Amino acid sequence: MVEIYESNDPSTLDVVLGSANLQDALLDKVEYLNEISARDRSVAAQMRYVKLRVTAARQKTKALRGSVLAETAVIRARTQQTRTVWDALVGARNDLDASRQSTITDLSKLTASERAEAGEIDALQAESAQLAARIRAAQYHDSGAPTQTPSFAVACGEHVDQGQVIGYVGCTGHCTGPHLHFEVRVDGDPVDPLGYL
Repeated sequence: MVEIYESNDPSTLDVVLGSANLQDALLDKVEYLNEISARDRSVAAQMRYVKLRVTAARQKTKALRGSVLAETAVIRARTQQTRTVWDALVGARNDLDASRQSTITDLSKLTASERAEAGEIDALQAESAQLAARIRAAQYHDSGAPTQTPSFAVACGEHVDQGQVIGYVGCTGHCTGPHLHFEVRVDGDPVDPLGYL
């Protein structure tokens, strides 16, 4: 019987003739068909499982692709912001370099005595500012409150130079100590005053 199965497809007649009796032949044929059917069901179940896994993997890939696209957009926006800030900083640095070069050129035109006088003026202004701060601190300490209200040394919109006195500190209303409010604008736009102090 095994030889018949291993050879070419056996016909029903071959199976019947090769078996000891008709009942064995029919039982062998039914068992053979049942085995084929069981294997077909097993293969179909495996295919369903693989198909479900492929579908889940595709959904995961789709979600991941969406996440990557969103992150890429965020990175692109941040890169553009960084580039804009970088360009502004490079422009400011170039302006500062040009201003510094102009100042160096102006200073190189001064005579030795003018340079000495300019240095003396700078030293006197620094000493004066320190002395004024100590006087105000002493007045504040002695009285427990500031004795001066803020006042201006320049008018609104007036051009000022670096180191020029623009106002005097004091205290009005409810404050914790003497102070002066001021703002630096370039072409009408407020800018960080640190570079101008």
